[in-house]
Amino acid sequence: MKIRKVFSLLFVAVCLFALSTSAFASEFTPTAIGFADTKDQAHLLTPTPAGVVAFAMSLTNSTDVDWYKWTNTAGQSKLINLLLYKTGEGNYDLGIMIRYQDGKETTKLYAAEDGKVRYIPNLYIPAGATLFFVIEAKVFSDPSDVYSIYLVDPSLEK
Repeated sequence: MKIRKVFSLLFVAVCLFALSTSAFASEFTPTAIGFADTKDQAHLLTPTPAGVVAFAMSLTNSTDVDWYKWTNTAGQSKLINLLLYKTGEGNYDLGIMIRYQDGKETTKLYAAEDGKVRYIPNLYIPAGATLFFVIEAKVFSDPSDVYSIYLVDPSLEK
């Protein structure tokens, strides 16, 4: 009887471990399908001091775009620095639009290309205006290529 219990316990243990998945997955894909795909679904970000990443993400495929926004609720105009840094082989664009308090919007403007970095310094955002920005694949390489957004408010550094 004792041998039967040992074999039963061993059989249950083998079955449990044979059907379980590894805790150390071999693939990690830092993407979010359907994440912020339109301006209306833009992900809200908050400005940070220089050197602090506001958000990191990756695009799923060559047609994927990610929209972000920030509304100036400070009661006064702000100068904001916006930087996109991307790892990997692909090439991404950074486009911006501003929606003013009266509802008027600018057309989409793109940051100048400088290798893996797109940088727009001293964006003047009036009180009550919303800054929208979009990350688009100019040349898509791999969904594991991560980009980082730096939305910097220099006044936070004082």
